[in-house]
Amino acid sequence: MTSLFFTKYHEVVPSVTIADLIAICQQSGEGIVNYIHRFDETTTDCQEHTIETHIVDICVTGMERCYHYVLENLEIKSFAELEAKSRRTSMSAPGDHQDKDQQWKQNTRMHQVCAVTIDQRR
Repeated sequence: MTSLFFTKYHEVVPSVTIADLIAICQQSGEGIVNYIHRFDETTTDCQEHTIETHIVDICVTGMERCYHYVLENLEIKSFAELEAKSRRTSMSAPGDHQDKDQQWKQNTRMHQVCAVTIDQRR
């Protein structure tokens, strides 16, 4: 009888822990902004006390590599700032028609070659 009462009148909402947030990753085909919104919505159920900067770092860790490489070294303090910077990054990120990691490496090498060429001209 007691358990029946509690199931009817005492609904417990499961809380999200930091470990649950770490397990969230960007799904294949999911846009970067959609991932950030999904992650941010999940953090509202997190009962553990932590600063927003730490949660933003966890969000960046779960991103696809091409975004993760760019955004991890920026000092992003809030989800609004993360969303703005990820929008700008997604405009210059590799397209979906090739393997993103491979294209990202090619672009990085191209920039390194251009920098070396410019230095050699001086």
